[in-house]
Amino acid sequence: MSEFRTVYISDSSTGVDDTTGAIPGIVANKTLTVPTDRYWRIMSLRATLVSATAVGNRRVAMTIDRNATGDTEPYIEIRAGVDQAASVTRYYVFSPNVDRLAAFADTDWLVNPIPDIELPPNTVIRVYDQADIGTTDAPDDLDLRALIQVRGGKG
Repeated sequence: MSEFRTVYISDSSTGVDDTTGAIPGIVANKTLTVPTDRYWRIMSLRATLVSATAVGNRRVAMTIDRNATGDTEPYIEIRAGVDQAASVTRYYVFSPNVDRLAAFADTDWLVNPIPDIELPPNTVIRVYDQADIGTTDAPDDLDLRALIQVRGGKG
């Protein structure tokens, strides 16, 4: 097997349908899928959640799961553990070998530990608002930036 190499992945899409301009409901729900010929190790995943004016507390979570039919429970679930109110921006960091913060540091950063594991092909990483607060009239915006070690594939 090949050695790991480091790559950066970013998803700052707004969730707006490019063809119709429609917003398909909640935008604070994004996934990254390990390609079929690769293995990933997450070094750091930063999620920036800009909550809209829709009233309610957001509850950010990250799941890691196989992409398998009939498998309804995630293998790994990390809950941020601190709610985010409407109309604010918060930064969530999910990374191995860090201490969990019980409150936002410096008013807007929250750090959560994740297992230091190798993710096989087709594994799905999902970051989302468990409370499902965003609406089409007031959509939340979620931006993901990941530092990943990759093994396999070409190049």
